[in-house]
Amino acid sequence: MTVYYYILVFTYGLIIGSFLNVCICRMPLGESVVKPPSHCPNCGTRLTVLDLVPLFSYLFLRGKCRYCKAKISIKYPLMEVLTALIYLPLFYKYGQNGQYIEFFAAAYLVSILIVVFFVDLKHRKIPNSLVISGLVGSIALIAYNFFKPLDIYGDGNWWNPILGIIMASGFLLIVSLISMGLSKKEAFGFGDIKLLAVIGGYVGWKMGLIVLCASLVISAVAVLSTAVLKKDNNKGNIPFGSFIAIATYITFLFGGEIIKLF
Repeated sequence: MTVYYYILVFTYGLIIGSFLNVCICRMPLGESVVKPPSHCPNCGTRLTVLDLVPLFSYLFLRGKCRYCKAKISIKYPLMEVLTALIYLPLFYKYGQNGQYIEFFAAAYLVSILIVVFFVDLKHRKIPNSLVISGLVGSIALIAYNFFKPLDIYGDGNWWNPILGIIMASGFLLIVSLISMGLSKKEAFGFGDIKLLAVIGGYVGWKMGLIVLCASLVISAVAVLSTAVLKKDNNKGNIPFGSFIAIATYITFLFGGEIIKLF
């Protein structure tokens, strides 16, 4: 039965990964993720259900469009498989223990963060639509916790996620305000601050601080690496949202254990 659940989660991840492909391609351009329907970028033919079965359509069609035979980028099936693989440890951490609300909440936020990771990495921006999508889930989770305490917040106090919002984003906000006052430049983008606020609502104040600290550490390592390799082509404009995404996923999996160390 356990294997059956993992197969379901993997399949669910493939399906969501297919949709995330659309989000990553369209959101930075300000396009709708619903219209126009999926189509071949080469010949423009609208794709049918048989063309859109995650992973299997790519394998069945041998990586080519059914209509014009143009090569389909391997990034599409890779994103589907990546999302499915990312979901499995989350299910092991939460779903296997019967914490289904926590699992679906984590999977929902992580799905948004996958899009954030790739969009911010390439375009150096976090679309407001992603932040709003995360905010909706955060509000729903906070409301649920108010009536039935969730294990993800640790102590179960109703104010825990509220404090998480303040503490996770507050540091960046203060640093950015000071930076604006001294140098007229933002130390962090407002999109990063909003994203951390949303994440704080999902994980509470303790794990929210872990996300913040881990993001700063990952960011520092990335900056030093690019400086040593001299491969910074973005004039110091780092994709901090991408680092937040990585830090949040790590925190979902190991945040509880890290908290116990202190």
